[in-house]
Amino acid sequence: MPEIQANCAPQTTGRPFPWFCPRCRKKEVRPAVIRYQTERLHEGCLVAVDIPNLEVPKCANCGEQVFNYTTDEQILAAVCAQETARQMSPIANSD
Repeated sequence: MPEIQANCAPQTTGRPFPWFCPRCRKKEVRPAVIRYQTERLHEGCLVAVDIPNLEVPKCANCGEQVFNYTTDEQILAAVCAQETARQMSPIANSD
């Protein structure tokens, strides 16, 4: 599975860190950079995507990942980039 770099520049979320964790209720949620693999539907097709540097708020106490709009935008950008690369490849165009 090819690795796609998502735009990982810190973005303002409108709310300063740390946040309260929805799981353990401790005020320990801070930005973290993780490797993330997922499958998403894109234009009716299931797409596997690997994001080596996903910025996601994560609880330092229990490890809960708190996905927000910024995180989802990074994932969508990686899915679109991967699909564009796949469509440009000669193997994909030989069908």
